[in-house]
Amino acid sequence: MADNQMRNDDGLSFNKVSDVDNWLKTVGKHFIELSDDNKNRTLDYLIQNSGAKQLYHLSEKLNCLLKRDFLKLLPPEMSFYLLKFLDPKSLLACCQVSRYWNKTVNSCVDCWKRSCEKIGVKITDGVTSAKEYKKLFTTVYARQINLDNGTAFTAEYLHGHTDRVMAIYYHNGLLATGSDDRTVRLWDCETGQCLKIYNTHTVADVKFDSKQLVTASFDNTAACWDLATGVRMRHYRGHVGAVFTVDFNEDVDILVTGGIDYTIKIWMFSEALLLHSLNTYNAGWITKVLIHRADMNSKQFSIVCIDFSYIYVWNIAGHHKVSDFKGWPAAHSCFVPTLLKHGQDLYCCVSDIQHSIFSIQKNSLVESSASDVQPVLYPKAGIQAMLGIGDQFRMFLSDAPVDHYKIDIVNHNSKRLCSIKLPDCRPTKRGSTFTLGERGWFDGFDGVNDKGVFFAASLRDHSIYMLKWKPRCNKQEVGSLNDKRSSGVDMSNTDSFQKLSVE
Repeated sequence: MADNQMRNDDGLSFNKVSDVDNWLKTVGKHFIELSDDNKNRTLDYLIQNSGAKQLYHLSEKLNCLLKRDFLKLLPPEMSFYLLKFLDPKSLLACCQVSRYWNKTVNSCVDCWKRSCEKIGVKITDGVTSAKEYKKLFTTVYARQINLDNGTAFTAEYLHGHTDRVMAIYYHNGLLATGSDDRTVRLWDCETGQCLKIYNTHTVADVKFDSKQLVTASFDNTAACWDLATGVRMRHYRGHVGAVFTVDFNEDVDILVTGGIDYTIKIWMFSEALLLHSLNTYNAGWITKVLIHRADMNSKQFSIVCIDFSYIYVWNIAGHHKVSDFKGWPAAHSCFVPTLLKHGQDLYCCVSDIQHSIFSIQKNSLVESSASDVQPVLYPKAGIQAMLGIGDQFRMFLSDAPVDHYKIDIVNHNSKRLCSIKLPDCRPTKRGSTFTLGERGWFDGFDGVNDKGVFFAASLRDHSIYMLKWKPRCNKQEVGSLNDKRSSGVDMSNTDSFQKLSVE
């Protein structure tokens, strides 16, 4: 047979390729006129009489016709637009479809940026590429796994005091604790070692910086101590009742105290000289004072004080001039009053969350909307104090069963991330027996700010309970939670998170 001659199974010979084309057109015309059942019979007959090469050719054609990858067919811009509507769980699943999908998803900046925003990531100006956003997302995602499965924190106990500890303060990796045993102990939070013991008076409140330590005492006085030597440098006398709270600022050379005698006293810090005695008109014990600078470019400061019923603000101008007294009533409750700094704003939390969260901005007070925090998240446990507030997260101290406290962390949508049961902490109406550690994560996790001390509190047995962030989970734990999320569990739902029990 000649090379240009073709023969079919029925013995028909084709001398030209055009003859094959004409025959196919005739067969195709008759095939189109057949019913669906007869078309299927015809195809079955052709398949049965096909060899390996024909079957392979058929499989390649069917693969292209039936399994069409729409991402490959769409322009990259359209693919990125569609991917932006996926939640983080779906994006991670898309990365496992194929190499092409993985490459496409991992090159979409908006996808990973939106995913970071959804889980509370603090995005800095230096993050620009999709690779950087995804790395940040997976890092923070791993931290949320720790919160979910109860492995986010490690607990340590500090022992040394011999009487109740009524004051605790954290600053730059160090923890100061003041006790009725007439000592203040300075602890290294990383090692848990006591660095120094200061022989003082009974301590109701304590603050320190790199040079000095200041205490308020139940003996009606306040004092300033040299941080290095422990020598008392100044003694502030003038109150006629216990001094519950103290704050100081060297930039304006001011120390402020408040206590049981319903007065706020302003002192020249460097000389222990009483400058002003401000009366709150017997509204209640002064439980917290704070020197607040609302505008970093301004030289004006405010003294903010709270008791169980009122918020007080005095503006301080040059030469320690006090003016513009303002007072705002707040409903009385068992809620522990707190003053919380957030950026250049100061939040005053003086009653239950649904009525009395105030923000001091530019030395004026603004009441927050009730929708800022939804009280329905805590129908059975009373909130005792608001511990921290930021752009992404807030933290509360709440009642727990059997005379214990718990910590609740909620996101900016008021959904609870986790609950941490605390041991037998010492109760206080002033909030002086517990303190936050590092606070940067309240504005969002950035991959590095979830380190160091998380929370510390004094216990009834005179010891100190300290929670610290643990290293983030490994890839195996990420995979286990991916399996859990891919099963349909909504991890953003409050009830989906395990309650943490760190004892």
